[in-house]
Amino acid sequence: MIMFCFGEIFVIRQMLKGKKTVVKLTQVGFYDYSSAIATKNLLIPWSAVAKVENKKGILGDRYVSVYLKEPEEFLLQIPLISRIIIKINVKLGLGQFNLVLQTAQDYSNDQLVEQMNSLLAAANG
Repeated sequence: MIMFCFGEIFVIRQMLKGKKTVVKLTQVGFYDYSSAIATKNLLIPWSAVAKVENKKGILGDRYVSVYLKEPEEFLLQIPLISRIIIKINVKLGLGQFNLVLQTAQDYSNDQLVEQMNSLLAAANG
């Protein structure tokens, strides 16, 4: 319950600020700035990503869900509260990183999934 309250406060605050870039894609990987538990300046390389897909949360929110091949490596690099929330998300059937695009200026969920999967495929083969 606390997690959802913090998430909603973050989304509302971001909506009041206006649209912004919430994810930065590169040929090497991506940076997540989409939520309160986002990895910010931690690059998540495509080589570590297993898959990317659209998902719905329990409250009907839509996410771009990123699943890692070996999440333990990345979980050690982020704060404890973020690790706890990520573990809860995984138990709910979501990926380790769930990009929230309500305040995004650059992408819709479908566009981001398509572009991320394209970069993932290019990096893996």
